[in-house]
Amino acid sequence: QSAEPTYEAHADKPRVTFWMRQDDPEFETLREQQKAFALETALMRALDEADAGEHDTNSLEWGYMAMRMVGEDADAIVDVILPLLDEAPEGSYLAVRRGPAGTGEDRIEVGIGADEA
Repeated sequence: QSAEPTYEAHADKPRVTFWMRQDDPEFETLREQQKAFALETALMRALDEADAGEHDTNSLEWGYMAMRMVGEDADAIVDVILPLLDEAPEGSYLAVRRGPAGTGEDRIEVGIGADEA
């Protein structure tokens, strides 16, 4: 289920979405849930401490957990969160939108195996 109405409230802001690949598409594995939510908490804390943006919402979509962050500068958000994503599951990536809704997104591969992409 997508949390569409939540992040549409920030349609005028740049947005970074971290697409965390899930081994369990149904997201029922406790270990995977704990890992995802711990990482989400770390991202939220880092954004808050750097005053680079804010966590908007999360959702489960097509075998991924999407964590959306918004702020005035998408690149500042990327700079803060990228170092925290080294151990993200293979196939995870960032979708970086540097303008309001309708602006194209750039994809940045992250985590395990990202150097091979």
